[in-house]
Amino acid sequence: MNDSRIMWLWLHNVMGPCNEKSIELVRQYDYIEALYEKRQSADILKVLSPQEFKNARTVRLDDCRALAEECDALGIRILCYGDEEYPEMLRNTRVPPAVLFCTGDVKTLTGTAIAGVGARLATKYGRDAVKKIFSPVARAGITLVSGLAAGIDSEVHRAALENGGKTVAVLGNEITRTYPSTHAGLREEIEAHGCVVSEYAPHTGSQRYM
Repeated sequence: MNDSRIMWLWLHNVMGPCNEKSIELVRQYDYIEALYEKRQSADILKVLSPQEFKNARTVRLDDCRALAEECDALGIRILCYGDEEYPEMLRNTRVPPAVLFCTGDVKTLTGTAIAGVGARLATKYGRDAVKKIFSPVARAGITLVSGLAAGIDSEVHRAALENGGKTVAVLGNEITRTYPSTHAGLREEIEAHGCVVSEYAPHTGSQRYM
């Protein structure tokens, strides 16, 4: 098994998802392996929160290996910041995720993309506007990105699927959970013609919808 992937999962489990300090720490030490070796150093510990400090002492590599094996068994691809296949556009954002959990075709994450999101209680006008705006974008070969939620998000995905395009669903919950559950069929279509991604591993929590 890729030892580097295990180290990235260790960092992910220590810092949690959506933590801007994760990549800052790796950049400080150049390599994820070097960061792991220095995990108890004063330079690292002084920037960790109490919970992160506790995690750094208690998260075991064996648990990370077990998570990687479970993901492999479930057909979940783990993309780490250090991987060549990690999306370059995402790598250059202010807070790039240390780890992404993916189902479907990860190659969809490369290339030109545009995001579309909106109200969950979408009006007919809103739905019609999505079709008018995003259908030609999908036909032009540009990947449509949205959140799989009810309303406008799902219409963005359908605009891609109905026009032979590619689409990516970014989840705010663990990768194995489809929310809303009524979008299970839509998710399957997205996985067949694109990719579903999440920063949340199986059996973990999520960000509350605001």
